[in-house]
Amino acid sequence: MRKLLPLIGTPSGSHPGGRSALTCRFRCGDACFHEVPNTSSNEYVGDVIAGALSRRSMMRAAAVVTVAAAGAGAVGVAQAPQAGAVPTDVPADAAREAARGKAKGARGLRFAPVAPNTADAVTVPEGYRQNVVIRWGEPILRGAPAFDPERQSAKAQAGQFGYNCDFLALLPLPGERGRQLLVANHEYTDEILMFRGYDAANPTREQVEIAWAAHGLSAVVVEEDRRSGKLTAVPRHQLNRRVTATTEFRLTGPVAGSDLVKTSADPSGTKVLGTLNNCSGGVTPWGTTLHGEENFNQYFANSSRATDKRYGIGTGASERKWERFDKRFDVAQEPNEAHRFGYVVEFDPYDPASTPRKHTALGRFKHEAANIRMTADGRPVVYTGDDERFDYFYKFVSSKRMKRGTSRAVREHNLSLLDEGTLYVAKLTGDSPAIEIDGTGKLPSDGEFDGSGEWIPLATATADGAVSHVEGMSAEEVFVFTRLAGDKVGATKMDRPEDIEPNPVTGKV
Repeated sequence: MRKLLPLIGTPSGSHPGGRSALTCRFRCGDACFHEVPNTSSNEYVGDVIAGALSRRSMMRAAAVVTVAAAGAGAVGVAQAPQAGAVPTDVPADAAREAARGKAKGARGLRFAPVAPNTADAVTVPEGYRQNVVIRWGEPILRGAPAFDPERQSAKAQAGQFGYNCDFLALLPLPGERGRQLLVANHEYTDEILMFRGYDAANPTREQVEIAWAAHGLSAVVVEEDRRSGKLTAVPRHQLNRRVTATTEFRLTGPVAGSDLVKTSADPSGTKVLGTLNNCSGGVTPWGTTLHGEENFNQYFANSSRATDKRYGIGTGASERKWERFDKRFDVAQEPNEAHRFGYVVEFDPYDPASTPRKHTALGRFKHEAANIRMTADGRPVVYTGDDERFDYFYKFVSSKRMKRGTSRAVREHNLSLLDEGTLYVAKLTGDSPAIEIDGTGKLPSDGEFDGSGEWIPLATATADGAVSHVEGMSAEEVFVFTRLAGDKVGATKMDRPEDIEPNPVTGKV
């Protein structure tokens, strides 16, 4: 018998960009409605591009950043033309015909766009089909029970597919014809939707532990129907895996073992339980996946430190009240626990026994994603953005070269590539004629919206230690309080730089 989950009406005060207030509340802790953590006097990218251009005009101009692919090279700025709106009075058939006539995209991208609609359904272009691959709560590990929303438990959820997917990666599965390996982020939980009669002021321990188990990552093998293309999850496969808010992780790189990350539960400063608010990610050339810990600040409570304020950690109770059930979420009791989140996580989906890693050399902030481009001499360069209003754009250049092969020694080497190298932050300068940039999108006389800039080194990590390039901060402080390092060196404030990835052909980002 089908059981309906509790529903609520559309909340008032929706996000100005169209996102619901409920999504803002649970996904990012209402980040847009809090005071901006960055109070530095650093220049804003809108002013760099358009001088005195107003923010409203800046939004119309839609800025895009392009950068060199590796090393400490220059940064360039460009603006994208405005996308044409789809007229609402054009019949759907006519719109499809017009789209066909203009379809000159890459193979697989030549389709008639779906006309705007209010249908309560997933609508796909003509000639395409969609199917549900896997749902929240479907069992993927041996021994996990079937999903029952009225009898859910933390133990059951730990063996079931998690909640609220963001980043998805579909990886090859050699030796198993027609099968692939799906890796999914479970960014956050909507407890008010998950539990009937949920009391946000007084959650139960069971509800909190279910939420811990619903966060994290899932790896699940999927099988393709060769005739239809439909994907179906393969339950209880040996590679299926759940990573939750209580799974053990390794801290690696320059911060591992630092006094800044030691806690009463982990005096070594090398073992962290869980990963939180994994937003987007990336796939490495050596076959692992990267996951950005984003709005981790919302899970912590009772802070009184200035450094925590820079990261948006509040002085009172958290939304989910996790601190009532585990003191590590209470900054007053465990002041360093929050320093153990906000990193790029590396996960090896082909080894179910592996311990996921948090790479501290890539800095600590609200990582939306992490995407790699290889240098000509085989070193990975990782681009990441800090998804906070007026925070910064970074890259990490590894000092180690990737090795080819599948042996355990090669895999261990490649898993260490993101632990040694230099972390940079971008400082942008515009060089188009400012008087000719009026917010309409019209190109200036030099033919393009362009710019220049520099990558400012923040710190370098080596096998023997780390060196800070920021006056007044140790290397450990740079990697833990990366936002403060960006403030000090005059990095350019951005507009929540989320998805950042290099073009595989041109290398521009």
